[in-house]
Amino acid sequence: MPHVDAHKPGTINWVDMVSTDLEAASAFYVGLFGWEPEDMAMPGGDGTYRFFRLGGRDAAAAGTMPAEMAAQGIPATGTSGSPATPTRPPAGPRPPAGRC
Repeated sequence: MPHVDAHKPGTINWVDMVSTDLEAASAFYVGLFGWEPEDMAMPGGDGTYRFFRLGGRDAAAAGTMPAEMAAQGIPATGTSGSPATPTRPPAGPRPPAGRC
């Protein structure tokens, strides 16, 4: 996975994911991309927020979620006015809940 220092507006520049099985999801992405996980406690101690880094640089993040919520990835795109703007994925098939 290459290091990217700038993103064109409209391109994905950050992914924030939640999953009911953070350990399994983390193992998948660490194995796929070679990311190094680093945990932080969520405010109030309700779960874990995990940054994924590559070569000491932030690449993505993930957190724990309630079991009744569907797993999801939240991509963000660069704009000229802000570093990251959450975007809604196009309509279409979705992975089964808890499989991200």
